[in-house]
Amino acid sequence: GIEPEKYEQSLDIILAQLEQIKAGQISGEEMEQTKTMITSQLREFQDSSFDMIGFDFNSVLSGRPRSLAGLISDINLVDHQAVQRFAQTVNPDTIYFLRSQEEKQDEQSNV
Repeated sequence: GIEPEKYEQSLDIILAQLEQIKAGQISGEEMEQTKTMITSQLREFQDSSFDMIGFDFNSVLSGRPRSLAGLISDINLVDHQAVQRFAQTVNPDTIYFLRSQEEKQDEQSNV
C-alpha cells in the first residue's frame, strides 16, 4: 500500500512503469525473477491442503481446469512479447485506499 499523501508520486511511478512495459522495456532478469517468485508461491500451495482446495475450486469456478504443474509450465512459457502485448491492454480505471476504522473516524471528525 501507499500513504495517501504520497498518492501523486506513487501514481506517477506506477504509470511510468506501465508505459515502460508497454514499450517492451522488460529485462531478462525481471522476467526470470518474476517467474521464479510466482512459481515458488504456487509450489508452496502443495504444503497446504487449504491452498490446494482453493486452487482446485478456482480452477473449476473459472471453467479452466488445470493442474498446478500445468499452470507452472504455462507461466514458464510466457515471454517478453506476451507481457508487452498484455500490458498494452491495461488501462488504469479505479484507484482506492483501504483505511482502518480508526482512520475513517479520524477523517470524519476533521470534517
